Amino acid sequence: MVVIVVALVSLSFSGCLTTQISGFTEEDLIVPVPPLEDDQPPTLPSPLTSVEPGYSFSLDWTMTEVFAYYGGAMNLSIRNTGDRDLFVYGYGLKWFNSTISHNRSTEVYVHPDARMPLGLLCFGGPLTAEPTMYWITLKIVVRAASGIGWHDCGEVTAASKVIDVRDLVPQRDYTIQENVKDYYNRVNARVNFTAVEDITATILYYHPGDYSTLQIAAAFDWVRSEVAYEADDGSDYWQSAEETLLRRAGDCEDQAILMASIIGALGGNARVNIINEHAFPSVFVARDFSGLSPVWQSLCSYYGTDIALCYLDDYFGYWLVVDTVGFPHAGGLPATSSPSSSVNLTDWTFDNSNWLVTVDATGNVAAGGWLF
Repeated sequence: MVVIVVALVSLSFSGCLTTQISGFTEEDLIVPVPPLEDDQPPTLPSPLTSVEPGYSFSLDWTMTEVFAYYGGAMNLSIRNTGDRDLFVYGYGLKWFNSTISHNRSTEVYVHPDARMPLGLLCFGGPLTAEPTMYWITLKIVVRAASGIGWHDCGEVTAASKVIDVRDLVPQRDYTIQENVKDYYNRVNARVNFTAVEDITATILYYHPGDYSTLQIAAAFDWVRSEVAYEADDGSDYWQSAEETLLRRAGDCEDQAILMASIIGALGGNARVNIINEHAFPSVFVARDFSGLSPVWQSLCSYYGTDIALCYLDDYFGYWLVVDTVGFPHAGGLPATSSPSSSVNLTDWTFDNSNWLVTVDATGNVAAGGWLF
């Protein structure tokens, strides 16, 4: 298995690296354990028959932007519009004029008139940036007309559509500043590890044990599914973690602060990263490059598909991007960013920012700072 790792690479710095105040120390940083979810092949219902009954369904899906070479990600749901039970044991995507398909396993029963999610699929893109047709395929088993037994229909073409494939973006130079006091206080006055205790209890119920990559992914999925994205109204007001939980809505800064609070409450270390017109969180996951491989394997097992892993790195180690308004998985491409190289697909870059401010989410406020 090959690790797909996407790193933000700064080619040069037009300013100096500065640290206004102290945030995390090396002793503070906790590396999550990287357990693997059970990855057994789906078990088809039985007995199987040779007689194919009639069936019908409809599909709904959301898709990220798709980039040449790099690809994208989609979430697919199926609705059973027929009168017989369906069992879906896989789905995939194929590009026009390509022999390569991108597939994942599922194990989903769909009763008549029911709608069920089939999960996340990450996929590679075509080689050219132009409108391109793709097909969605399903692997389906249908209950027999008699109600006894099932028929395996194998892989069927379920839908097709044309999408505009984007070109890669040239690498952008940027400067970095760490823990600038006013930003540090603005973030940490709103971080609250106690306010998210109910959420962390739920995450730990499903993913018990030591602080882990599976808990990070579950926290990401909780925020993404339970907190609606709400664009800034122009006031540049940042909500506290409590406010965002009460409203179940917030913009990128609000979601980043909430996500950082959950990670801290789970026992990990998060940052809020601020760029031009966007903010996103990242989570410390490894002290050296070799530590990224088990992180990637763990997250792939969690999502059931081979994901691309985006991170930031510094003198401490590696910080996983967990932007809940970016790509739909932990470690996905953050919003307002793009892949940047057709030669080395491990590079990505900001679309419209030449600066980055990183803020350690310690939950502490420094004396003398501005709490705007």
